[in-house]
Amino acid sequence: MQIGRKQSTLWVLVLLVFASTIIGWWLRSDQKAIEVVQDALSQYVLTQKTGESAYFQDRITFFEHQKKPCRVALLGDSLTDIGDWVEMGSDLGVVNRGISGDTIAGLKSRLKQSLACKPKKVVVLIGINDLIAGASPEQVVRQLKELLLSLKSLDRTLVWQTLLPIHSEKFIRDTSFGAAFNQQIKQVNHNLKTFCAIHKIETVDVYQALSDESGQLQTGFTHDGLHLNGIGYKVWFTVLQPYMR
Repeated sequence: MQIGRKQSTLWVLVLLVFASTIIGWWLRSDQKAIEVVQDALSQYVLTQKTGESAYFQDRITFFEHQKKPCRVALLGDSLTDIGDWVEMGSDLGVVNRGISGDTIAGLKSRLKQSLACKPKKVVVLIGINDLIAGASPEQVVRQLKELLLSLKSLDRTLVWQTLLPIHSEKFIRDTSFGAAFNQQIKQVNHNLKTFCAIHKIETVDVYQALSDESGQLQTGFTHDGLHLNGIGYKVWFTVLQPYMR
């Protein structure tokens, strides 16, 4: 079962890298507008049918039946899903509740299953797939606020992590699109930081920790421009660890 889940995750990542490579080649050869690239990425994400895939259903079934009490639940998409947080920190009270390809709506729909282990602290990172699928920063901010308020009403310690940057050349092979996309990410992060300060929700600035001087994901932390390699996860965990105590 575990091997099957890992294979499903791998195929999703392979398809994403393939899609971004093809779109990047198309952009270089024909100089398509950013809007065209955004539309192509949007169609890629939407065809994954987030929330309906076998992998999504398998994961939430697994979450639902893991009722042994936990201390910290990490909620998110592939960025969370791929990380082996227990191995990095040797803390058996931390559980991974990430699902590759997930969106804000997908995460909100599975809160009951994801929190079946009754964590005392919930750590959230979600939203990058919504932006890729074409949602505006304003839409993402609105949905994130609703999600965080729902979680806060459950009377658990809540930690929100900023969206991570992308590396434009590696992800989409186009600097102008990458710069525009990272600006959207920064806009979401800025608005959510203010919101979290007002509502006394702890914030972890992962974007700052992983970005270079130009504001994009450091080249040494990624292979595909979106997901992290082992070095990137090590830096991320170092920043996050104090908030998981």
